[in-house]
Amino acid sequence: MKFVVALDFSEHSIRALEQGVKFLKDEDQLVLLTCPKYESQMFDAFGSPIFDIENKIQTEKLIKTSEKMFTDMKIHEKLEGKQYEKIIVPTFDPRDEICEQAKKLEADVLVVGSRGLGMLKRLIMGSVSDYCVKNSPCAVFIAK
Repeated sequence: MKFVVALDFSEHSIRALEQGVKFLKDEDQLVLLTCPKYESQMFDAFGSPIFDIENKIQTEKLIKTSEKMFTDMKIHEKLEGKQYEKIIVPTFDPRDEICEQAKKLEADVLVVGSRGLGMLKRLIMGSVSDYCVKNSPCAVFIAK
């Protein structure tokens, strides 16, 4: 089976990683996916996103920051020696990108954390875990 763990380096996603790893068997594949969010987006006169040099600089910065987080948070140590693939995909919509990557990677299980938002906050802000449950092409494990 292929497990894709979505990480944003929050306490909740680290807990999801730790819990998700417990289900892995030796023959299973593990992919650690982080989709850092761009800070801003420019649009042309027709409302289409523009990818310019500022976005390229932002992309490089987001990838570098994510790589540093993998090191600083000692992600490798939390995996108890298990092999994994690391994928970093900067995006404007992490929720959608997580589901797209799960599809592209042909994941069997998508592992995400839950922030424990109340009903009102979840309604206003949206929930990544709720979105993934509704839109993921595979089973979703939500760690609380």
